[in-house]
Amino acid sequence: MGLFFSSDRFTRPGPGVRPDAPRKKGVARLAEIMGRDMWNFFRAGFLAFLGCLPFIIGMFFAVETHALLFMLLAGIIGGLIAGPELSAMADTVLRSLRDEAGFWWHTYVQAWKRNARFCLLPGAVMGILVGMQFFVLCNLGKLTVTTGLAVALLLGIFISVSIFLLVWMQSAVMNLSFGNMIRNAVLLILISPVRALGAVAVQILYWGAIWLWSPVSLVIFALTGVWLPFLLSVFLLYKPLEKNFELEKNISTLQAEKYAD
Repeated sequence: MGLFFSSDRFTRPGPGVRPDAPRKKGVARLAEIMGRDMWNFFRAGFLAFLGCLPFIIGMFFAVETHALLFMLLAGIIGGLIAGPELSAMADTVLRSLRDEAGFWWHTYVQAWKRNARFCLLPGAVMGILVGMQFFVLCNLGKLTVTTGLAVALLLGIFISVSIFLLVWMQSAVMNLSFGNMIRNAVLLILISPVRALGAVAVQILYWGAIWLWSPVSLVIFALTGVWLPFLLSVFLLYKPLEKNFELEKNISTLQAEKYAD
């Protein structure tokens, strides 16, 4: 048995929960899915972290050299590489949230292959936006920070982070264009601004703590990686996404049609 592979055959029923089991809510629900699928989250998060490494390394050198052009290149190339892994991690988390049975590696590979090409453009756009915001944050000491600049930066972080969290969620379960996914994301943010703000706050607090308390925080990061903040954010955003698009109902219908064929 290896790190990512299971000795079980993919054709046999996978692990899950009883269809008639009542679904928990709130913290109890979060504890349930973490206790059941944390190892799957860790593996998907580890692969997502590897996919994000070119972006992280590129941003480090861009900040150290103060090279704006290098930052743009690192954002584009790093985002292209990270996109498919982030979408596959979103697929892992969403399968857990809808209590879908299956073997992790088999479903992960299927999700990666299905969404890899589509995720290149969102990944590149995300890489540029996040890279620019990170570059500005790291150079605030050399700028005259006005109220307008601070508000614009905070608003930009909120919009870009919340939209791309919802884009990765949609890419894992919907067959839509990038433009339609952004439109859906904006509508969902307007419908549930408190949940969107909470999802962004999770990301800011987690990555801010990792940044401020490093290298001590790297011990925690080794265990939680990118999967824990992603899981918490997706957990907050899942209800409005499911309510407005009836994800579980539509996916169940598609699966029933697939098996009927």
